[in-house]
Amino acid sequence: MYPTGMADNETASDFTTLLPLLRGLESALKSEDDSEIDSVMALLNEKSPDAKTKEILEKISEQVLMAEFESAVEILAGFLNKNTP
Repeated sequence: MYPTGMADNETASDFTTLLPLLRGLESALKSEDDSEIDSVMALLNEKSPDAKTKEILEKISEQVLMAEFESAVEILAGFLNKNTP
């Protein structure tokens, strides 16, 4: 069984692998550290995330481009809450 919001083709272990990076992204967004945000986003995209995670990362990226860090944190927090047991 997969946590809510996870794609059928993604396993819990895949999400577990991404979780430390997602937490790092959350920290970088909260501190509004552009270079760290860029670094973590690049690492996350290299991990070939599933379609839903890619969609969330795109939304976060759009918010960061508009300097809407709080909105980006809210998007990420909602995703983490749906996928973390």
